[in-house]
Amino acid sequence: MSNKQSLTFFLADNENVHIRAQDIEELASDPEFHFRVFIGATQNKLETDLVMAVQSLGERGQFIHMRETGKNALDFFLVYTVGQLSVRYPGASFCILSSDRDYDPLIRHLRAEGILIKRQSIRKEHSGNQPSSLMPGITDMLRKASSARPKSVTALCNWLRAKMPDYSDQELHSAIRSMEQSNVITISENKVKYRI
Repeated sequence: MSNKQSLTFFLADNENVHIRAQDIEELASDPEFHFRVFIGATQNKLETDLVMAVQSLGERGQFIHMRETGKNALDFFLVYTVGQLSVRYPGASFCILSSDRDYDPLIRHLRAEGILIKRQSIRKEHSGNQPSSLMPGITDMLRKASSARPKSVTALCNWLRAKMPDYSDQELHSAIRSMEQSNVITISENKVKYRI
């Protein structure tokens, strides 16, 4: 890495936005741009084009896979990484790719501390319904399942894949995250508790 002042790090919250190969090609075209894609613990499939685009960046591109689940676990790890990089590369700038406005108070604080940082949304692409519209149907299915409800996040993902094969993993993970944010479920150490 050359001039530490001109480095820009894009940190993508892949649980929140659907990152595509074209996004990486557009955003990381400058040799001083670096790309980190943060993947949730339950996200086990990535598009081949995305993987190839990140790999084509060499050391400038990196996937960071979470090992644990928990409310906002990926978000916390992403901002921890911003902290690490800001110490290692003073003067670098940062762009969090996410639609999640919960990053905004921290971004305002870091700006006040002199760190160049912003949040940028990337359009969500879904083959059908938005996660918010999936949530009522999933909640209803889980309510009817009663004693047969999946007890872990992994089991819930597999259960949803079997019940809803027309939806992508990205859509199902977003729906799970929406259910957690709406307190329909709570997740702790990969265990799911239902509030329905």
